Amino acid sequence: MIIKQYITDQAPRRLKISDDDLAACQKAASLTTHPSALLRAFTAAEDILKSECYPRFVRNSQRNANKPRLVFVRVIAFTVIMIGFLASQVMVLSSLSQFYRVLSIILWWPGFTTLIAAIQGLCLFLQLRGLRQLPPGEQEQLLDDVDADDHAHELNSAAEVTTHISSDKDRRSSKQPAHGMAIRVTSRNDDPLRKPSMQTFGPANKYRRRAIVKAYQSKPMARKVWDDAVKTRNRNIKMLQDRTLFLSICWGGAISSVLTVVSLFIPVMKVL
Repeated sequence: MIIKQYITDQAPRRLKISDDDLAACQKAASLTTHPSALLRAFTAAEDILKSECYPRFVRNSQRNANKPRLVFVRVIAFTVIMIGFLASQVMVLSSLSQFYRVLSIILWWPGFTTLIAAIQGLCLFLQLRGLRQLPPGEQEQLLDDVDADDHAHELNSAAEVTTHISSDKDRRSSKQPAHGMAIRVTSRNDDPLRKPSMQTFGPANKYRRRAIVKAYQSKPMARKVWDDAVKTRNRNIKMLQDRTLFLSICWGGAISSVLTVVSLFIPVMKVL
């Protein structure tokens, strides 16, 4: 049953490990029923969790804004940076003293800081206020918009698997039908509080097919940018966000300082 659910090519929850590991598990499972037959899959999955999934989870956990909001912030930051370049260019072409070009750092530093923070998934405006935007699963309005039909459809998609467990020896020694144990796995009957995606032998987990995700995607872009925000209460997440903000300020200041110094060495054009 485990092989059909997680190992085979048609498995609904096929593990994302190498084909060699999957083939080795299938071969070992055909020779023995001992749990060690799946040891290679366990080891490979654990390595992926530690080396890829966990670092990705930590990076995503410090995000305080959704993707539309971050894109909006990047556009604003890029615009501010371009205005800084334009102001510096105007001062280069004018007859003003070279030292006035230092004023460009007033636009460059905040612009680069905001842009770098947004690339790391941090909205500077929300961070300074200690807020984070609610993900789709926490937005009450979206939860209300998902009607009962969609919820019932999600429950009905749970796997209803019936397995008959019997040994080959019993089948050969008896002409009677093999005695087995029927296991029916449904989210509705086993545990109503559990989602189908949490069932051991449930259906394939398709996040984008969930009703809550479809409802969120149908929202206007403006509403996504200005989604509701709440206070960030987790201290560990705050520490990660503050660290990212500090590094963004440092990198923004370094880049802005280099650009400012370079602009000081450009001779006065006196065109304007």
